Amino acid sequence: MTRKILIIAALIFAYGCSDHQYNTDITLGTHDYDVIVYGNSSAAITAAISAARNGVNVLIISENNHLGGLTTSGLTATDLNSYLHVGGISKEFYHRIYNEYLKPELWKYEDRSSYFDRSKERTYSGKNDKMKMQWVFESNVASQVFNSMLLEENVAIKYNSPIKSVIKYDKKIERIILQTGDSLSAENFIDASYGGDLMALADVAYTIQRESKETYGENYAGFDHLRNYPVVMDSTTIDPYIEKGVPASGFLPYLNDGDNINGQSVASKTQAYCYRLTLTDYLENRKEIEKPIDYDPLLYEYLIRRIQKDTTAVTLKNIFTITPMPNFKTDTNGIDFVGGNEGWVNGSYKERIEIERLHKTFTIGLIWFLQNDERVPHALKREVSKWGFAKDEFINNENFPPQLYIRESRRMIGDYVMTEQNCSGKKIANKSIGYGTYAIDSHVVQRIVFNGKVLEEGHFYKKMGNYQIDYDALVPKRSQCSNLFVPICLSSSHVAYGSIRMEPVFMILGHSVGTAAAICSKYDVSPKDLKYNVLKKQLLRENQIL
Repeated sequence: MTRKILIIAALIFAYGCSDHQYNTDITLGTHDYDVIVYGNSSAAITAAISAARNGVNVLIISENNHLGGLTTSGLTATDLNSYLHVGGISKEFYHRIYNEYLKPELWKYEDRSSYFDRSKERTYSGKNDKMKMQWVFESNVASQVFNSMLLEENVAIKYNSPIKSVIKYDKKIERIILQTGDSLSAENFIDASYGGDLMALADVAYTIQRESKETYGENYAGFDHLRNYPVVMDSTTIDPYIEKGVPASGFLPYLNDGDNINGQSVASKTQAYCYRLTLTDYLENRKEIEKPIDYDPLLYEYLIRRIQKDTTAVTLKNIFTITPMPNFKTDTNGIDFVGGNEGWVNGSYKERIEIERLHKTFTIGLIWFLQNDERVPHALKREVSKWGFAKDEFINNENFPPQLYIRESRRMIGDYVMTEQNCSGKKIANKSIGYGTYAIDSHVVQRIVFNGKVLEEGHFYKKMGNYQIDYDALVPKRSQCSNLFVPICLSSSHVAYGSIRMEPVFMILGHSVGTAAAICSKYDVSPKDLKYNVLKKQLLRENQIL
């Protein structure tokens, strides 16, 4: 059977219905685009921009109506340990943010100097005047900057188009089929989604498992990081049962049985997800938080029992963190729905939407609970009650951030695996395409009841230096796919991914693979056959720091 017939047959099978319109007049060697970037992340944006600047035809496909990922969805206190190791389009983005905030009209509710003075405790500096970089900002400003950059390069964008299937021939992705019914081809593809969906549908090997210590010889690997956090709200003394003292009543929601724990099931769980809320206490811009329709106070029973152990010691910072942003807004982190993300990674698009809806309800419900539940200490209730949603953020989404913080999902298994040894500097990448700069950091994975005590499993945090990320960790094995790059769900251990998973790093990696995809498309070279020195020279011309 010829290649053309195989592709037509695959198209008919992918659509699954005889009356669907599909193109049978396929000319081999021709494509709709040189490069297709799948995903709505910041990495998708930098990948598309760098590919376009290298002279190829690019399309971004977003799963929903949002673009920019977490960078434009509440994560505006950037996790950036070393701005000196940020180059290329990522650095350009923070430079443009800096220039935007030099405009007086952006400071609607406070002035620039006042903000940077009051924010020092949480953001340290948040900017560098000599380098003209700023890495604290508002989501709407980040959106404006990204949109301008995409417009300058004439990048095509397709919204609300989650992927349905992939058609491959001889290890090469020929076409992707979207749930909208569209069929699109490209010479090269970049999976810049947080879920790694294109990668998975292309039959590229991946894992969700947390490795054991023995797998890569990592100190922080394994499933034994049982931690009670924060100490002021020690969880080991919390009664875990719905009806206190009555095991027959069952565990509180999202507490797991640790006495009969299964190592395999533990390993397949990922660190908790959350929404990064933008709140404000500025009355003119504050929107009151309303009780969710499907509010369930039992979801917060675990928290209130912790609070009641020491009502005088508990303050808001013991529950979640509020980092000041410009114009009296916040980047609010730590409202982790522990256990609520189970099923998201391999879930259908419909199932994911439901999980995201539950996270939204949990998040809004938690704020409402702290503001209104009669059991909350008066001082804490007063502290939380001053906060509401910012009216001028996410105006098309009820002032709620549109992107769930997917801290970790699939991780590709490539020829090169980034590990803890890379992050610590004991192992050096030979084909550096950018730097990681953050600590290895995993949020709580699950809460388990072990010997009658509640323990928080999966958390670790260890400061690391600056380290290089290898090109081969972003390209699938030759035997699996010959025209795909994966800058977010890259080949990495769970431990190393705890450091790599930061937005400026995703932007750096997106830039580098966008350039690589453009070179491969222009010169008909497979990503695995691309000479590193060729890529390196071009990235250095583009001011990447390698």
